[in-house]
Amino acid sequence: MTAVGVGVLALPNAVAFGGWIAAPLLLVLSWALTHFQMCLLWKCLFMNPSRKQMQSYEEVGRACFGRVGQVAVAVCLYGGIFCICSLIMILLGSSLHNLAPSLSRSLWIVISVALMLPFAWLPTFKRVGVIAAIGVAATTVVAISVIIAGAREAAGPDDHEHVLGPQGIGGLGLAFTNFMNSFTCAPVIPGLIAEMKNPATFPRVAMWSFLTITVVFGSIGFAGYAGWGIDMLKFDLIVDAVASSAGKGLFGLVLGTYQAIDALASK
Repeated sequence: MTAVGVGVLALPNAVAFGGWIAAPLLLVLSWALTHFQMCLLWKCLFMNPSRKQMQSYEEVGRACFGRVGQVAVAVCLYGGIFCICSLIMILLGSSLHNLAPSLSRSLWIVISVALMLPFAWLPTFKRVGVIAAIGVAATTVVAISVIIAGAREAAGPDDHEHVLGPQGIGGLGLAFTNFMNSFTCAPVIPGLIAEMKNPATFPRVAMWSFLTITVVFGSIGFAGYAGWGIDMLKFDLIVDAVASSAGKGLFGLVLGTYQAIDALASK
């Protein structure tokens, strides 16, 4: 669920940058690189000289560079996680403000922090999995909504241009960056491996997990591009494109609600 976050709402933009030919290749490349990276990390956790499985990035840093490495890794890791959580709280507050504008955006952000804080104290991934299940359900709904909205727009009277090639070299870079960013899940991998009954099966589990994620990403990205073409580049997210075509109707409400639910599940 960590990899399937609110970044999926920008995937139609990534496809628009890459075009029909380059975008599928970049999506598959991102899948392959992410899986390779996770397998390297899995191997790294078992390369402790004491022959004991390492449980965290800090232990890896200590094994490689001593106390200095442990502190440096901790600062980078938790500093990055703090920034990500801050962005998620801002996104959640903004999404709730869009759904209920009677309260200010700042107040919604404060309320979001108060609501999310207890979830940060969940002790194990099994407990977190219950919350993540909500995000999985929300992702399923949003994928179906985007596919329907894209098909409806493609069959509508408005003409949207579609291209085979990328929007220049910069377009290739932006498409690849968006795809790789959507696959981000590295911060939770050491804890996930530590919770597994049989960590030796991680590469196979990761392969099928990332394959499923790739199918979800492709469904959302290409459905959005099929509907709006390169006009997607005028919008930040697919929810904005849907709202521009149909107003804040059912699909806009579903996608806006997804932003709020996914922020909860990602926390």
